[in-house]
Amino acid sequence: MYILFMLINSVSSKVLCEQLPEVQQVDQIDTSASVESVNSHLDMLRPAIQGYSGSVEVLAVGDGICKVKYKGSAPIGMGIQAAIKDKFPDIKVVELL
Repeated sequence: MYILFMLINSVSSKVLCEQLPEVQQVDQIDTSASVESVNSHLDMLRPAIQGYSGSVEVLAVGDGICKVKYKGSAPIGMGIQAAIKDKFPDIKVVELL
């Protein structure tokens, strides 16, 4: 019985490791905000924004404020603001210009 348990444990560990090749602890993920890091985070949203004839570009980040040049609808703009604040807790205000 013990040998069966060890075999199952070994196989399940191997499968889990293969399925999760890169695991990071949450407290070790870099959430510091810069123009580059925020722009990089927004790369996942750009195709959808462009699909609605919009555009987004981070202009400045500092003192808890992120200034974003944005063209598009208000609901998508609110989603951009939420995505930035969620990823970067040091950003308290996202200004859409």
